[in-house]
Amino acid sequence: MKWGSCNHWVGNIRLNTKLAKKPRDLLEYIIVHEMAHLIKPTHNERFVTPLAQHYPG
Repeated sequence: MKWGSCNHWVGNIRLNTKLAKKPRDLLEYIIVHEMAHLIKPTHNERFVTPLAQHYPG
């Protein structure tokens, strides 16, 4: 199951509605993860940096 997706070309982020029943921390992480895809579509260092800033350690 996909929790979210991002089309960085047009700036769209889609979230699975089932996230509404999940812990808020998970929802927040998925949102930050998908927003990072607006910066970089692949999971490389430029993608990981915003995640590491928001979720250190």
